[in-house]
Amino acid sequence: MRLVILILQIPAAAETRAGKWFHRGASSVFCATAAIDAFQTVSAAGRTGIVESNSLFRTKQGASVPMVIGVKGLLCAGFLVLGERLPASRMGLFTSMNLVGAGANTYAIMHNRQVIKTAARAKE
Repeated sequence: MRLVILILQIPAAAETRAGKWFHRGASSVFCATAAIDAFQTVSAAGRTGIVESNSLFRTKQGASVPMVIGVKGLLCAGFLVLGERLPASRMGLFTSMNLVGAGANTYAIMHNRQVIKTAARAKE
């Protein structure tokens, strides 16, 4: 835990070149994991035995493709724009938010993979 706190302090209040690229990288990782999660959600939901658990994205046929792409895309775009507009003193918090979001997306990706494998085994 102390290592995580130490890493999150890398982008210092005075925006350094390394700090700027670190928070841009964190935003990119968040966007990449959001895209993978959206792809998995759209492709898996609606298969036999798989139901979208997020009521925001759920439809009778599986997952609402426009809603999944819209929400994930807006979050990604919002983080990218916000990252360029925030003052340097807020970059540590912003970078932390991106990394936490990427972690949540990674958890969702791993959970989706397990659900897909379980549904495939049950289908056999």
